[in-house]
Amino acid sequence: ASVWRGVWYAVDALLFPNNELMSCLASGSIGISSFVGFYIIVPQLPVALINIEAFRLVTWSIAHFGIVCIWRCVWLMWDIVADALTGLASGDTQTELLEDLADAKAAGEDV
Repeated sequence: ASVWRGVWYAVDALLFPNNELMSCLASGSIGISSFVGFYIIVPQLPVALINIEAFRLVTWSIAHFGIVCIWRCVWLMWDIVADALTGLASGDTQTELLEDLADAKAAGEDV
């Protein structure tokens, strides 16, 4: 879990940190590219190379990074769609939303 979290936070900080949509698209592209690359390249490699432990560690690391990027893309896309449908920003906290709701009720608005 800590490797997953570490990769996720690193990608959050480094991959278009101020543009959620670009970060989502880039993350999905990286993830899909890693799997397409493996699907095309690995079957063509000699078995002797595949059996080397260092090669396995590198390929596992790249595959793990790709998996995290794909899931990150999926969750960011959910955030983007939910924000578009509700008019909320994904940075809004539950407390801020409840405060806005209370302010709207106090002002007599229909909520």
